[in-house]
Amino acid sequence: MEPYRFKVFVDHERRVLTVRVIGLMPSAEFVDRLFEAYGRIDKPWTYNRIMDFRRFDGQISEDYIEEMGRRWHAMVPPGTPRSKLAVVSCNPLDRTRTPSVSPAVPSRAICHFSDFHSAVRWISSQDQAAPKEENNAWSVTGTRADLHLSDDVAYVI
Repeated sequence: MEPYRFKVFVDHERRVLTVRVIGLMPSAEFVDRLFEAYGRIDKPWTYNRIMDFRRFDGQISEDYIEEMGRRWHAMVPPGTPRSKLAVVSCNPLDRTRTPSVSPAVPSRAICHFSDFHSAVRWISSQDQAAPKEENNAWSVTGTRADLHLSDDVAYVI
């Protein structure tokens, strides 16, 4: 049995991908599996994404973060509208590294959250701006439509 689980949920109606990693997954395996999942989705760059690392026991190395940026950039057509990426993690290192990822992926608005529901509210909103920081955690203010991952969400991997 693998020491980790990697799951991708696709909500075609709301155009949201949720990636959830549980356990200790090597960086190279994470990047390969992520882009394998993207390859199964028509125009994955048109989806907003939630990367849920709350139960991830490893750390994606800087080299592989850069590799993700290169592979994403090679896949996305020029002139593609900006989409959003929410990184959900309780790891303080992820929080400090999240802003450094943005230059590697210029067609994405990237924000870090420690709470999954706050990430979902931001992904569901029309607002591209980063949410306001309060009490050492990212939070979203204002009224937002909630995104509910329902039973009709297609399981990809």
